[in-house]
Amino acid sequence: MLGDLLDILIRDRTGNSKSLDDVMRLLNTNCAKQGKTYRDSLDVRLTAEKIASASFEEFFGKYVAGPQARLGSGAFGINFAHDEGAVRFMLHEKT
Repeated sequence: MLGDLLDILIRDRTGNSKSLDDVMRLLNTNCAKQGKTYRDSLDVRLTAEKIASASFEEFFGKYVAGPQARLGSGAFGINFAHDEGAVRFMLHEKT
């Protein structure tokens, strides 16, 4: 589920021009193809930030690697909006 949420955030922050697939491809190029390992969620976060040109520190701190990382079913809501023929995703945390 976290991968789906991260994918939605990347797509939202890049106008749907980049996705989690781009993150995984860059990790493969920078790590696996060079015989290196990656540093768990840190390198995933840094690579996502590079791809999206935006910070994911809060997302990873809250839901992936932070001291209070949690993700319950219903922790998020997703709204969809049509904008000039495109679908826009809006992710919000339920309170």
